[in-house]
Amino acid sequence: MSLWLKRDLITGPYLRLCLSAKEYEAELKSLKLAKGGPFPSERGIARCNWYTHKNGDLMCFVCLHGDVLEDRDGPQIAALIVHEAVHVFQRYRNWVGESKPSSEFEAYSIQTISQRLMYAFIDQTKKAARRRPSRSR
Repeated sequence: MSLWLKRDLITGPYLRLCLSAKEYEAELKSLKLAKGGPFPSERGIARCNWYTHKNGDLMCFVCLHGDVLEDRDGPQIAALIVHEAVHVFQRYRNWVGESKPSSEFEAYSIQTISQRLMYAFIDQTKKAARRRPSRSR
């Protein structure tokens, strides 16, 4: 057991990355949340859907249309994730009533949100790749 405490001074919303409508809807069902914002279409590719947790905290589902992402390279996917991370920061900033955050606070917040979403993306796509049958040539 570690005696070190978590160093986060400010905690943002609960974050969940969903790469398919099926996964998104299953998570909503497991949390007993009414269906809210739609999963992105092939045209929309990415979006944030917001809910309030039963404890009153803000929850954000960052939804990326996984099928469309197969046609994109790493920098394009990273840019989509950063784009959505900015929306997460903006909504959370408004949620806590912060109208003029410092530029460093904004930059570190977006960096942290982006990084967490990117790691989640890597974890989820690695698992999906292991489940896919190998193609024989």
